[in-house]
Amino acid sequence: FNDSFYSDTLHPEWNFRRVPRPGTFSLTARPGCLRLFARPEVIKERAACSLMGVRQRESDFEFEARMEFTLPSDCCHVEAGISLFQKDDNYLNCTVRRDAADNSWTLFLKLAEPEKQVRCVRDVKLRGYTGHLRWAVRADATGLFWWRTGT
Repeated sequence: FNDSFYSDTLHPEWNFRRVPRPGTFSLTARPGCLRLFARPEVIKERAACSLMGVRQRESDFEFEARMEFTLPSDCCHVEAGISLFQKDDNYLNCTVRRDAADNSWTLFLKLAEPEKQVRCVRDVKLRGYTGHLRWAVRADATGLFWWRTGT
């Protein structure tokens, strides 16, 4: 499945965890891109956060996405990224967030497991971050997860 986002409607493979609120996404604000607008909600039971995805049909798969994420200088505490999830309490998030104190960007890898607190598995300062990330995930016997800054 590949989507270049040059249509007025989402490809049928895309789905939402909850019914999306109006204004959650746009395919027309920037032709050739999917714009997913940030919301204050996070992944949890019955929350309508800004989250959409593609159903995993195989245990071995590859996934790749390019993301552009910038914020106005007066805005912080907003995260964007990718999520691999099974349920509301069982997921892996890889997100980017700007620290308002020093204007630096950090990548966070967070794991949620049933009946446990969400924990940060890893955080990495992104030096030279310009607002562009490329994510890739390969799930097989070896397992691989990586990111690259830039276009």
